[in-house]
Amino acid sequence: MLADRTEKAVEDIEYSDELLVWDFDKGCFSSAKPLWIKKVQVSKEYNLVKFDNGVELKTVADHRIFNVDSQKFTYTMNEEDTPIGTTTFMSDGTTSKLIERKVVKEEVNYYNIITDYHMNLFANGILTSLRLNNLYKIENMKFVKDDRKLVSKDEFKGIPDKYFYGLRLSEQPKEINRGNDVKHANSLKEYVERLLILEK
Repeated sequence: MLADRTEKAVEDIEYSDELLVWDFDKGCFSSAKPLWIKKVQVSKEYNLVKFDNGVELKTVADHRIFNVDSQKFTYTMNEEDTPIGTTTFMSDGTTSKLIERKVVKEEVNYYNIITDYHMNLFANGILTSLRLNNLYKIENMKFVKDDRKLVSKDEFKGIPDKYFYGLRLSEQPKEINRGNDVKHANSLKEYVERLLILEK
């Protein structure tokens, strides 16, 4: 969803587009341009996730939605973190409950976007993001800041400025393998290096 509340196909999103996002610093809607747009890739299957308001979301290799119940972004296909009945947040300010999910064996092109600084967007009206958006504890859809020591930019030598600031790397815990994230990169630096390879 664009900031003006019109919709645009994910494959047509450009770096100049203003997308609708949720600002967890202020606890309100906002807008942001894409920080990273993924090169198109092909998958032999996708996840079909359905909600009680009739909305459907298709994801590949699992993807996170905002879990209103646990106040963090959790994987849609993970029953432990996101059980059937989980409440999520919509672009019109309402909520909806997860009612069904299944894997569909069908070849599809797939895409991904990370927005600058806010790192979230609304896909088919549903607030979605990545684990880096679980930056702080969240209460009432707003970050609860702590007294953590910010990481120096010197610790991310070779990482482009846009990613240092756009992914809020100074605020991120250095190790991002937590819980069910063991299948992903071991460090933020490795994570960004992977983004650079897949960047459109």
